[in-house]
Amino acid sequence: MATTSVRFGASHPILRVLRRKRSSGKRGIACMAATATMASSQGDAAARRLSVILPHLSTSEQTRQTGLAIVLGGAVLDIKASPSSTCNLTRGTSVPGKVLQVPGGVGRNIAEGISRLLVPPLPPPVLATIVGDDAAGSFLLKELRLLRLDLSLVEQWQDFATPCVVAVFDDSHELAACVADVTSLEERLSACTVRRLLQTGSAGSQLTNAGMIHLASLLIIETNLGEAALQEACQIAAAAAVPIFMEPVSVPKSTR
Repeated sequence: MATTSVRFGASHPILRVLRRKRSSGKRGIACMAATATMASSQGDAAARRLSVILPHLSTSEQTRQTGLAIVLGGAVLDIKASPSSTCNLTRGTSVPGKVLQVPGGVGRNIAEGISRLLVPPLPPPVLATIVGDDAAGSFLLKELRLLRLDLSLVEQWQDFATPCVVAVFDDSHELAACVADVTSLEERLSACTVRRLLQTGSAGSQLTNAGMIHLASLLIIETNLGEAALQEACQIAAAAAVPIFMEPVSVPKSTR
């Protein structure tokens, strides 16, 4: 799944509010929420989304809010194949067409979306995930480094195959077939790994005393993680008094 880049004009009310020095406490939160609501009334989908998370990301010395968002979820390589306009898919043989490799994964997509919507002085979102020490993992890391993201909680493992999804579309641009090799993510991004990432930081990190979760204002998680990992993340966030946003991904996975 690819994300859409959203660009605001210089006079957009969301940008005006974020460029201002924020007031501490409820007044600053109310100002941002009111501005986001005003923009959303104009039918701006991006502003509607911002109006939900901005109150949690306001900076305040009094409440120790840092404005830092952590996104815990998967990073996946999406491979999309489509036949050329003059050909139809034919079972048992190949046809000419185009094959694209694009960064995907629900957690990674959310992190990219937030990074494109939020501007300084808010800090870059933190992505917490794992990728393999393979071509797919190296490609994802290369693309992630082009974004305004904190990648200190992204680990590249030698004994892990980066999750991949292959989607084949027909000549009407409808999905004809799809194979998702993502079960390793649920198995390896386990409760133990989640605990280490959030509480002590990535391998070699300097955050060995408190962990990134204690610096966060918001934790965003997605339900492609296993039930034990989700429960561990929620317990860690609750202990640190950090609010949680959860992306249910699908109806079956929303019950985890």
